[in-house]
Amino acid sequence: MEETVLKTNLDAVKEIGKQLRLRDIGGIIIIDFIDMHEPEHQRQVLEALKQVLKKDRTKTTVVGMTGLGLIEMTRKKVREGLESMVLHDCPYCEGRGKILTPESVARNVEKEISKYFTKTIASAIMVEVHPTVAEVLKGEDNDNLARIQNLFNKKVIIKPTTEVGHEEMKIKEVDIDTLV
Repeated sequence: MEETVLKTNLDAVKEIGKQLRLRDIGGIIIIDFIDMHEPEHQRQVLEALKQVLKKDRTKTTVVGMTGLGLIEMTRKKVREGLESMVLHDCPYCEGRGKILTPESVARNVEKEISKYFTKTIASAIMVEVHPTVAEVLKGEDNDNLARIQNLFNKKVIIKPTTEVGHEEMKIKEVDIDTLV
C-alpha cells in the first residue's frame, strides 16, 4: 500500500509542476499529498518536487514538509494573467464588469474591415468607432491606419464617435470622389 501511495504522489508531482506553469499560479502554495508514513518516501516526493520546479523559470522556494504532511512552497508570479491583458474595468457600470481593451477591439475591427473588403468592390469605407478604439486603429502618426490601407489597397477613414459603444463599430461604403 505504501508503495502505491508513493507512486501516486510522484505522479502528482509532475502534474503539479505543469499546472503551476500553465496557470501561472503564484504566492504561498500548500500541497496536500496522500499521507506517507515512511520518512524516506516523504523525502523522495519532496526531492521530486524540487527537481520538477528546477525546470520552471519562475522563482520558486520549497519550504519543506509540515508535521501534517503538507508541502509548503512559494512561487513568484511574473506576468499578469491573460484576463488583465485583454480586459479593462467597465466604465459604464463603475468597474463591476469587464470590457475588451481598446487594443482588443481594434484587432476585432481590423478583422471586420478585412471581411468587409472581401464582400465589396468599394474603394473606400468609413469606420465609426469609439474614440479610444480610433486612437489605437490610427496609431502614432497614423502609421497603423496607413498599414491597414496598404494591406487592402483601399481608402479607410476612421471616424471617432461616442455615438457607438466601446466594443461596437459601424462600417459603410463612401464615395472616394466626395472625400477629396
